[in-house]
Amino acid sequence: LALILCAAVLLCGCSGATNALGFSKTVKFEDMEYIRPDVDAVAASAQNVISAAETETSVDAVLGAVWDYYDLYTEYITNSNLAYIRYNADLNDIYWEDEYNHCAEVGPQYDMYLEDIYYALADCGLREELEEEYFGEGYFDSYDNTESFYNEELMAILEQEQELIARYYELSAESQETEYYSEEYFEAYTMPLTQV
Repeated sequence: LALILCAAVLLCGCSGATNALGFSKTVKFEDMEYIRPDVDAVAASAQNVISAAETETSVDAVLGAVWDYYDLYTEYITNSNLAYIRYNADLNDIYWEDEYNHCAEVGPQYDMYLEDIYYALADCGLREELEEEYFGEGYFDSYDNTESFYNEELMAILEQEQELIARYYELSAESQETEYYSEEYFEAYTMPLTQV
């Protein structure tokens, strides 16, 4: 499943549309619809997987919840890339600046929830069957007797990192209004950019 997720993320970033047979079809970039990632929805989906891992006796039921989360994760990747591309096309576009920053801020939460899911599946009564039939032998071994990679300290650092990246983009946008390599450019932007 993990390999399939990786392939899905890589291959469906340009299109979520399918034809009558269920095969993906090409969608022009300008026709791609942006949907703002919903952190509450992904948190609820992750909790559904965790609950299923704790209570379900059916592998299909657990996997159904996992696939629902993977769908939201893939949707996040697609929309995050759309926001990134559109913002970089015009660093003065406030709407895409906000959307890019939102996507960048919530990304670690998607990863944190995914890690929570894998810990729950590792502790699941269906673990052996999940590994044998879907994830691969030993897939959950790294989740045994280990602490989560994500914690409050790391999340705070990631938030600070995103604030610095956002400030860098703001300065880059402002610097476009000044003659490149002029004295004003160096005075106004070179030092702030190196300090970011």
